Amino acid sequence: MRQRLGLAQAMLHDPELLILDEPTDGLDPVGRSQIRSLINDLRGQGKTVFLNSHILQEVELVCDRVAILAGGELQGVGTPRELTQQFGGSLDTKVRIELAAAPGKIDQLKHVCEVEILPLPDERWQLTTAAHTQAEVDQLIDRIRSLNISLLRLDRTKLTLEEVFLSAVQKSSQADHENPFAVQAENQR
Repeated sequence: MRQRLGLAQAMLHDPELLILDEPTDGLDPVGRSQIRSLINDLRGQGKTVFLNSHILQEVELVCDRVAILAGGELQGVGTPRELTQQFGGSLDTKVRIELAAAPGKIDQLKHVCEVEILPLPDERWQLTTAAHTQAEVDQLIDRIRSLNISLLRLDRTKLTLEEVFLSAVQKSSQADHENPFAVQAENQR
């Protein structure tokens, strides 16, 4: 109730800019959904909502632009898609396919595609690869079908904003280790 009351107070004078710090923290799923809906309504009214949150799923659901901060430094700013491309690289979309085929057919598939293939029970296999476009997924399926391999299941997942954040933090940490003078300068501040 305190979260809702604080939000109501912030909106009392119909401001053009709202700054919200962890607006869904401590709320149940219904309350989080209501807050997200309210933020989307405010955006639809042309209001600017500046949101700070460690719950990156929430950020991903309501924010048009995101800034990633790590170690007190700005790592990147952009749409979730732009940040995914910046920090996710070739991992922006993963395709996981379950196949049914004899081992010989799988060996043929390995020769025509750059994919990771893991064995499952009963001559089933799990294929995992990155795909940037639907055309790449279609080509992969065409290759599988051309080898008369049965496709049992296909899952396509995009990187989450949390995975993007972790990648940004890791890159920031690696850059600090590669440049010891940056760490030394940071320690002197």
